[in-house]
Amino acid sequence: MSLAWIQTHLWESSQRTSEKAITLLTILYNSILCLSYYPLLWKFAQIIMILNPGKPVNNVTSYRTINLLPIPSKVFEKLLLKRLRSDVDLSALLPYYQFGFRTGHSTIHQTHRVVHEIAKGLDGQQLCTVAFLDIAQAFDKVWHTGLLYKLKTTLRSLYYLPLKTYLHSRYFQVSTTAHTPPVMRYYLVSRREVS
Repeated sequence: MSLAWIQTHLWESSQRTSEKAITLLTILYNSILCLSYYPLLWKFAQIIMILNPGKPVNNVTSYRTINLLPIPSKVFEKLLLKRLRSDVDLSALLPYYQFGFRTGHSTIHQTHRVVHEIAKGLDGQQLCTVAFLDIAQAFDKVWHTGLLYKLKTTLRSLYYLPLKTYLHSRYFQVSTTAHTPPVMRYYLVSRREVS
């Protein structure tokens, strides 16, 4: 056997395995949509807390967090978002002035918009009233009942029901470092207890 034959054989074998894996994952992801059920094990996140340099160890705000979900869960999220973007007019769901968590929108764009609105008001000799709100950890403190209501009134059940099971009964494990012993490492909490 030559090296070229072995490489070709391994490549063909990996391609067949990849095709089988993709077929099985496609069946699994389509089943999630058809059954409106998000697998419980895909709702378990591991949160790794990394201490910011020069910050006190005993203060929770001194840590940056990295949220690790199972890979199949992250892949499904990306596929569902891609499908939602093609099937639903997401711009109709979000106000034009919302810039957070939107592709192609940043704080710089929002700053330009605010400055433009102020300049337009001053040119027209109008009063400009501005209120700036900075809600700490706003994404983590979303009111799930209100979010689900908005989703139910705007999305087809094909999308709404899996998202509802996705948001329900989420769990996470917290560790301060990846090298902490397993006994001290995990703290299991239901999302309902947190929010």
